[in-house]
Amino acid sequence: FTLPDTLWPLFFYNRWLLDALFQLAADNLIYTAKRRGLRVGIFGALHTYGRRLNWHPHVHLSVTAGGLDEQGVWKNLSFHKEALRRRWMWLVRDYLLGQPLSQLTMPPQLAHILCESDWRRLILTAG
Repeated sequence: FTLPDTLWPLFFYNRWLLDALFQLAADNLIYTAKRRGLRVGIFGALHTYGRRLNWHPHVHLSVTAGGLDEQGVWKNLSFHKEALRRRWMWLVRDYLLGQPLSQLTMPPQLAHILCESDWRRLILTAG
């Protein structure tokens, strides 16, 4: 689960925001499985750098190829990449919009974000 590059500096200057990425990514998969009545297994890793050793916060999750239903019976499960991506971005936007602008350190690249309406515009148009 990756973030639009326009948001990378925000996470660099506000590293405490990274903590939520795991939960948001896991919630995305759990939600999808739960809609099918299944419980899945997940483990993950937070990466803050990309292949070129550049700042690139993203989450890697491994999830079981199925899950247990209410009776404990294994059922196969597949995830649809585009649906997960759309919901991921919705979750990230919702989380970021819930953060008070006054508690964020704005990076130089986002110095033009001066008020709540600028903040909302940035978040809603990212990605």
